[in-house]
Amino acid sequence: AIHSAFEEEKTINLNGKYAVYDVFAGKYISRNASSIIYRHEKNDTKLFRLTKAVDYVKYTSISLDGTIGVNFYVEAVNSYETLSARMWADGEEEKTVNGVYAEEKKLWKFSYGVAAKDYKKKIYIRVAGVPVGEDEMPVVTIGGTTASASESVESYAAKISAEDRAYDVVSKMLDYCEAARAYFAGESAAPDESDITFALGEYRPVHTGSDVRVKINGFSLVLESGTAIKVYFSGNITGKTFTVNGSAVSPELIEGSVNDYYIEVKNIAANDLDNIYEFVIGGHELKIGALSYAYTVNAEETAGAAYKNVIKALYAYNVAANNYFR
Repeated sequence: AIHSAFEEEKTINLNGKYAVYDVFAGKYISRNASSIIYRHEKNDTKLFRLTKAVDYVKYTSISLDGTIGVNFYVEAVNSYETLSARMWADGEEEKTVNGVYAEEKKLWKFSYGVAAKDYKKKIYIRVAGVPVGEDEMPVVTIGGTTASASESVESYAAKISAEDRAYDVVSKMLDYCEAARAYFAGESAAPDESDITFALGEYRPVHTGSDVRVKINGFSLVLESGTAIKVYFSGNITGKTFTVNGSAVSPELIEGSVNDYYIEVKNIAANDLDNIYEFVIGGHELKIGALSYAYTVNAEETAGAAYKNVIKALYAYNVAANNYFR
């Protein structure tokens, strides 16, 4: 505790780095201070509580780079060339994530993506210091809405106001996530009556060429943090050519099969869902994209309402993402 009879500004130099909590104000004035600069009012008493500074999450943000996930921004006590963290979502195993130092913010950024259907899951972080072998340094929750050691896509999105430029793309992302959650949970769904048939017409799949030794079996979407397209085929692939947009790719053998394969385009961001990719599989040429699959499902009379809702929400998410990123 410090008392002063005069109105004055004071500086206290600390022997080390500390988190400084102003007891009377009920808040931290610094989480990583080597000195305290404060102002006294006349006949004023200050009471500070010091604890050893630790790496901590300063704030979080939702991922708006076209994927679905949460970013954690960590202020480190010391300078590191590299910094890693253990991250996980509810019900998942921990994994090591390497941070990226954001020079303009002087903070380490850790990103964790989730499948659309898992947007309600909390994501957790525990920072580990360098060099390897030191004890893991805890992440400290500051409180309020500015930072937390855990966050979900849903909980952060709820903080975005209608006046925010990102509001529309975030709202459409949540609509898509909820449609995916309901579908994968097997819940019944009222059909989305919007008609996107004309809009999807330009993404109709195009298949040319043929190959007597290789058969195209179809294609699908994988709805993860970033979307993936998989093209399935079977046959004798010896000596065959496989490319995506002119770049060579290696077929993956489907587990348990002897001659069933797939090739894929991974991590398609929301604003790239309307891209068309050229697949060459032996003598076959296919021009398809994520919205080509949406076209196929939308035109399929036997597709259930819940699945069509996912596809329509995905399309709306792409439109909003393009408007946001352009």
